Amino acid sequence: MLDSLTPAEQASLQQFEQLLKVKGAVVATHAKKMLGAPLLSKLQAAAVFDINVVSNEAGEHAFMTSPGAFHKFTSPLIDDAFDHAKALVSALSYGMSQSTPVRGRIWGVELILAKLLRGEAVGPAPAIGSDYRALEFERVVQITRTGNGYFTMRLLKMEVGQIALQVLKGGDAAAAALEVLPSAGMSGYTPPEAARTDFRTKKQGPQSKSQMRTLLSAVRGGGSL
Repeated sequence: MLDSLTPAEQASLQQFEQLLKVKGAVVATHAKKMLGAPLLSKLQAAAVFDINVVSNEAGEHAFMTSPGAFHKFTSPLIDDAFDHAKALVSALSYGMSQSTPVRGRIWGVELILAKLLRGEAVGPAPAIGSDYRALEFERVVQITRTGNGYFTMRLLKMEVGQIALQVLKGGDAAAAALEVLPSAGMSGYTPPEAARTDFRTKKQGPQSKSQMRTLLSAVRGGGSL
């Protein structure tokens, strides 16, 4: 497929790959502008890039990542850690690129991850209560309500944060994984395999949303979400 690309398409692909190396994850709409719809469709069909979908109160938001950034192993335990790291990278990327200052825009992602990796809490911000629910449900992070719609977050699975930091710095997740794995163990996050099949994830019905709110309320110690 790559050999069939025109010189212009190859140049666009090379430019996008360089951007992906720097950022770790790129908003899918920006990828479409850079590559063009026909080329992006070809690359998606050939699984050249992964599509990760983050869901929150504002809808669904797709991000492109490089499969090479998340080296695949055969252990299900390790695969879980990589999927959680992909979700964390996507949620943080949303916070940097699309979240508004009012809900809690992220401006220093490496500083935030460093704080989380020291075992400290980040926040408070309204966005934390929405953007990381899938990771909270998987016990990757602990979210605490501080009142007035604000939340703080702590990282429970440090290896996931280490992998995410390596990718967001433009490195290879496999290198970080060799140091911190194995150890690890979403509704609001659609992994690449599912997102490639259908860009639009199934909408939760009222009953499903209610059940998720009930479960997360129990995780957070009661009270409304």
